[in-house]
Amino acid sequence: MRTISKTILLSALAPLVFSSSIVLAQGDSNPEHSQSPRPSVSGSPEPTRTATSDHGGSGRVEPAMLCSKIGDVTGRIHTDTDNDFTQLESNFEDRGKKVDQTIGDAQKKLENSRSEMDTKRKIDFTKLEAKANTTAEKQAVATFEAAVNAAVTKRRAAVDAANATFKNGLLALISARQAQLKAAAGTYKSAVAAA
Repeated sequence: MRTISKTILLSALAPLVFSSSIVLAQGDSNPEHSQSPRPSVSGSPEPTRTATSDHGGSGRVEPAMLCSKIGDVTGRIHTDTDNDFTQLESNFEDRGKKVDQTIGDAQKKLENSRSEMDTKRKIDFTKLEAKANTTAEKQAVATFEAAVNAAVTKRRAAVDAANATFKNGLLALISARQAQLKAAAGTYKSAVAAA
């Protein structure tokens, strides 16, 4: 099987290999395969080339024009830098709103789920109370309901505490990162202003 695949590969590649070697042997007879012209190199400068500019042909720029050009460039740099910092502040605000919205959505889902579970638990307790006939059974159902309600309250408190810890940690990380970016941006802005 390997011999057949090698034979097929060689028979497919042979025309490509031989045709390229034939073209190389023919040289520049075919314009498609000719080499690109090489520039002539001289050790001395060409007398026809001179430094010219749009301001008089001497290659010198007037100092007033140079100062205005530098002013234009630095003005544009300051404008671009200010725009970038405005965008950075806007991004911080947008991300803060997105985090608040995400946390709010999660809190609403949690409250809806708790409400549904409270309703379901009350229905189940009602069914259980209906099945209790004796005073001892009714007392056992009441004790069970109190234990379940206490466990639910304890679990909800633990979940609320964990969510609060997560939210505070997340906001602290975001705040620290934004402070770090603001400090770096302030350093950059100061360096641009000084330059």
